[in-house]
Amino acid sequence: MKSINVLAFRYLWQQKKRTALTVLGIIISMAMLTSMGTVLVSYRDTLIQEVKEKKALIMVFFQV
Repeated sequence: MKSINVLAFRYLWQQKKRTALTVLGIIISMAMLTSMGTVLVSYRDTLIQEVKEKKALIMVFFQV
């Protein structure tokens, strides 16, 4: 197991540009997933508030 870790570290050290781009891609994708989740939750909350404010006679069921 130790030799695999050494080999992987050596490869990553030699391929600095590829490693940096991969790490950057992972960071950007996680930021996008987090922001999309936040937008969807905010949108859902906004819709719930609109229904409450209008006091509509609509029955809304939310499954969490």
